[in-house]
Amino acid sequence: MRCRECGLEVDNDKAFCPVCGAPMKVTADYEYIQAEIANKVDRFFNEEHQNEEESGEIPEPAGVSEAGSRESMAKTRNFYGTDSIFDGEDDFPEDPDPDDRQEKRRPAKSASKDSSGSRHSAGKRNPRPAGRILYLEKDQTAARVITALIIFVILAAAAVGVLAILGVFRGTSSPEGSGQIRNAEVLSCNLEAGATYSAPVTVTINNPQEGNVFYTLDGTEPNFNSKIYSGSFDITAQDVMNTYPTVHFRATSFSLDSEKSGEINMEFSLEYNEADAAMIAEAQTTTEPETTTAIVLSAPQISPVSGEYSSDQNILVSSPEGAAIYYTYDGSIPNERSTLYMGPVKMRPGTSTFSAVCIKDGVSSPVTSYGYSLEYNYNYSSNDALNQVKNELLWDGYVVDYDLYTEDGYAQLTHEGVYEIDGYTYYVIRVDFFTSNGALDKTLYRGVGVNYGNVYGIEVDNRSDYYISW
Repeated sequence: MRCRECGLEVDNDKAFCPVCGAPMKVTADYEYIQAEIANKVDRFFNEEHQNEEESGEIPEPAGVSEAGSRESMAKTRNFYGTDSIFDGEDDFPEDPDPDDRQEKRRPAKSASKDSSGSRHSAGKRNPRPAGRILYLEKDQTAARVITALIIFVILAAAAVGVLAILGVFRGTSSPEGSGQIRNAEVLSCNLEAGATYSAPVTVTINNPQEGNVFYTLDGTEPNFNSKIYSGSFDITAQDVMNTYPTVHFRATSFSLDSEKSGEINMEFSLEYNEADAAMIAEAQTTTEPETTTAIVLSAPQISPVSGEYSSDQNILVSSPEGAAIYYTYDGSIPNERSTLYMGPVKMRPGTSTFSAVCIKDGVSSPVTSYGYSLEYNYNYSSNDALNQVKNELLWDGYVVDYDLYTEDGYAQLTHEGVYEIDGYTYYVIRVDFFTSNGALDKTLYRGVGVNYGNVYGIEVDNRSDYYISW
């Protein structure tokens, strides 16, 4: 470090200057640079003053008085604070003999004597404010410029960040004319909103996510009772009799958890055809006696199709005419006394048959039946779980043989599905006990661990949740 009194380079571990005895102070890097510049300015003026002493002429700095210099330097001290290299009483000598301190800053010169023989210096001089003021004014200007640049950079960065965020939000909005209201990247079709097509027009829906798509052609919101999309289909003038030639096409996709995952909402037109228009007009004006009107219901549409599966599946059913849907899951023929379809049905493990029928105003549709085989990649299969429950019922005396006969009736086992209970995964199996005349006597539930095959007693609480009872 450098001594601030005499300018000597001193080791960093020294507390006092070995030459002038001034206390040392550790300064920041920028203060070393400032001190070095100031030292060079001091040397310049020291050499100039030495030349003036030798010549006997000490010019007064033009336009700068000692009082003015002190005032300017005082302002500079206020600007830099008390830690500036120019602070301290020694920078502005007010004592009558400033040369004594100057002797500490540079090697002593031989004194001269005047005609009277008294010792004196080459002449009194004013402190050197002019050079320092010039230096400080430049330094202040540079500081202001640097501060302004820093503020400008901060404001520019903030502006760029705001523009970037706005750009991101604009990039996620749906493009105009796409006909898609939400999640445009999830569900799409081959048609464009506002376009005109020749009838019949083929519609193809692209649904990248797993799940099912339901659609309508009259602008109503699709639901589980709407038409289910199972592949490309044609739209004719007869399909849109009430809105011809305009088609208000809406489609909604549902995930495997029955959550809405995408939607299409668009209008397009069929090319006007006089023959189609006449056919529609005739159909709308034709009336038949009420006694001859017959309700014809289409068979329910079921998804997924028959097949083998290895992961959880939801069975979805829809009625083209919006009729009520009833279903069975034991292979029997469904009717209006069967279970009413209220939403997706969880596919049961093992091999099973799912059947559904549409009923409206006492009229039934044809029955649709699909066969499923659901086997998980567990240590124990669904059949293993059934056998474990059969063994448990036989050992505990609920049945008298492996065919599930009881003393006065029989038992029937039904897979309810795979559930996680208290952190473990189980096959849940319902055990129905019937009397000899076929009346239901009681129902029990058993859980079989999918990895270990151990059997537990299962109960159902008032929220229809399963829990382990023993």
